[in-house]
Amino acid sequence: MAFRTDHHLTGSVNIVTALPAEARPLVGHFELRSSRTDPFSVYTNGDSSVRLIVSGVGKSAAGRAVKHLAGLFDSTGSNAWLNVGIAGHESLPLGTMVAAHKISDEKTGRSWFPPMVLDFPCETATLLTVEEETDDYPDNALVEMEAVGFYATASDFSTHELIHCLKVVSDNRREKKLDGKSVSELITAQLAAVESVVQSILQLSAELGKRRVVPRQLKDFLEQWKFTVTQSHQLEKLLRRWEVIFPKADPFEAASPESRNGRDVVQLLSRQLAEASVEAEQL
Repeated sequence: MAFRTDHHLTGSVNIVTALPAEARPLVGHFELRSSRTDPFSVYTNGDSSVRLIVSGVGKSAAGRAVKHLAGLFDSTGSNAWLNVGIAGHESLPLGTMVAAHKISDEKTGRSWFPPMVLDFPCETATLLTVEEETDDYPDNALVEMEAVGFYATASDFSTHELIHCLKVVSDNRREKKLDGKSVSELITAQLAAVESVVQSILQLSAELGKRRVVPRQLKDFLEQWKFTVTQSHQLEKLLRRWEVIFPKADPFEAASPESRNGRDVVQLLSRQLAEASVEAEQL
């Protein structure tokens, strides 16, 4: 059955794949049509709620593709980003789909922790982004080459709750399926799961888009403490994240006891949101 967006949804999702073989099943399933191809292959559906770009291999290529796609469309903090592709793992069976709860750069040692606010139809794991293809599989981590470039760059254009990576195991110590036909077949077998994530992330994108007006308590914070212009922008972004992570908790009450100025408020809210993300990931 072909994919249909809910007519009540107004969100959007940008999908980034490294390989044409990864993209082909997604292009067909989401009924995407070629849009602009210079210098990347870009596809969109009828209402532009789903867009896809083929980046090429490597974290630098993924980062450039994210910037290109963000430049083609009106990029707001409520646009979702989804990296879909293949990865290797020491022991997971081929065809297993995994969502990333941690993304690490082998070269720099830096890590990112996507907040796990979606109901993923699969297990989660760490992704390790490497510079070159390798048969060295670290314990309990998937190995691939794009996630760091994708995630770090997408973070410049959207809130972290809307940026996620889905990887399908294409190789392990016993077998590999890395040719184009096999890669497409592996992605095809997980289309229902990918669609489930796309629908969920579109819903969240739509909800956050409605909140783009002004976080309801921003005025209270600005009246209570003095913020620089930069701190005010940081506060607005933090309050939007707070509404997703702690929908029933009052951020003003959380900040009041310990904060003497705007800097304290930003640091306190950032710390509580970071701690909540780590707890959700169970790391």
